[in-house]
Amino acid sequence: MKIYKPVERQIHVRLNWKNDRSNRSRETLIGYLLQAAKGMDAVEGCYMYVVSSANDDPNGIWITEVWRDKAAHDASLQLEGAQELIAKARPIIAGFGERFESTPIGGKGLPDNV
Repeated sequence: MKIYKPVERQIHVRLNWKNDRSNRSRETLIGYLLQAAKGMDAVEGCYMYVVSSANDDPNGIWITEVWRDKAAHDASLQLEGAQELIAKARPIIAGFGERFESTPIGGKGLPDNV
């Protein structure tokens, strides 16, 4: 049995965002986040960027991201259009919930050669 050790360069970030009270702004925020997700298709070092709705909170939105390292994540925030999307989304975000960071060990969806 092979014992796997975490790849220290990888980070996994899971964010819980809350939008304001209107359903329209929730859908708008989800639209911005899905635009960001689409932009990640060509970003080196982004292995996963998933937008989900929280099952236990009608205003909750989860973002699950897996990055090669913190530098890749930080660089993504400087890409053309990223700051514009952040500026559009910020006014309708009511708050940030918990932030979780972990180190992925392996599994489906992660590259083998990282």
